[in-house]
Amino acid sequence: MTPKPSLAQQLDALSQETVLQCLASIHKRRAHLDQLERLLQARLAQLTSTPDANRDHGDDTLLTSAEVATALKVSKARAYELIRTKVLPSIRIGVRQVRVRRSDLAQYLQPRTR
Repeated sequence: MTPKPSLAQQLDALSQETVLQCLASIHKRRAHLDQLERLLQARLAQLTSTPDANRDHGDDTLLTSAEVATALKVSKARAYELIRTKVLPSIRIGVRQVRVRRSDLAQYLQPRTR
């Protein structure tokens, strides 16, 4: 019986095309898992929040980055930066589309207490 090749040996035997396909598949799966995690966290937050909190922030309309920029009266680039740096919580739809809940935008605009 011949010994089973190690993982490193198996990877060494792959062609460049196969390696690229594997990496693309991993990237796509990771994006889907990240999206699923965000959606599950948002749903958990809804389930664990008090009914009064749901009434206060009941408008969960999803806004595009351009709509966020208009609402904040800033450039689209600044809106993208606020989303990218997670200053504004966002939901990723697919790989390239991002939305912000109106309630998250409203909370961001609330005066901060120190």
